[in-house]
Amino acid sequence: MAIQTNVVTVTPKPDVFVDLAGLARAIRGAGFSPGDMTLSAVGGLEERDGVTVFRIRAWPEAYPIKPPAESPAGEYLLNADVDYATKPLRLEVK
Repeated sequence: MAIQTNVVTVTPKPDVFVDLAGLARAIRGAGFSPGDMTLSAVGGLEERDGVTVFRIRAWPEAYPIKPPAESPAGEYLLNADVDYATKPLRLEVK
């Protein structure tokens, strides 16, 4: 018996919000265990209650992130792993 790995890629339109935490719930609801998720998105860093967060362009949600050593000003392309084990989920810069 071979072990298979399935990959799902979600590429929302820039003006469509996708609840990242909801993706993991939907995968579990379908009877699967969510694996690793990598996010590649354009947005910017913000400070919220002393925590650095990343807001994807035009999305209402922002996600906690350990900022990169050189935090660029303005919008930039972020490549990060999504850590579903934390509540709320956290982005880990690659």
